[in-house]
Amino acid sequence: MAETTQCKSCNRDIVWMGTYAGKKMPVDADTVPDTFEEGDIFDKRKGMVSHFDTCPNASQHRSGGRSSAPTNQEKYDSLAPKLNIALAALRDIAERSKEEGVATIAKTAISQIARSSR
Repeated sequence: MAETTQCKSCNRDIVWMGTYAGKKMPVDADTVPDTFEEGDIFDKRKGMVSHFDTCPNASQHRSGGRSSAPTNQEKYDSLAPKLNIALAALRDIAERSKEEGVATIAKTAISQIARSSR
C-alpha cells in the first residue's frame, strides 16, 4: 500500500498520485487498490476517487488560484435558467412548425434534454 498523508483541512487519509498530465493529485486512500505502487497513475476506472471530489474544502487547495471554484450545484443553478429558455423555445418550434422534420428534431432535442437532466 502507498504512503498515506492527511488532508490539511478535513484530516482524511490521502495518497498523492500522478496524473497523465504529469501533475500530482490527492486521492482518497481507502479507494486506492492494495496493489498500488509508487509511480502509478490515477485511474478512476479502477475505483479511485479524487480527494477534490470528496473534500469539503477542496477549492482552497487546488493549484492555479481557483480558490472560489464553483461547485457542481452552483454550475447547475447558473445553467438552469438558460436551459429552461432553450426548452421553451424548442417546445414553441415543435408546436408551431409547419415542416414535420423541424418539429421532429425539436421534439427529439426536448426528450434528450429531459433524459440527460435526470
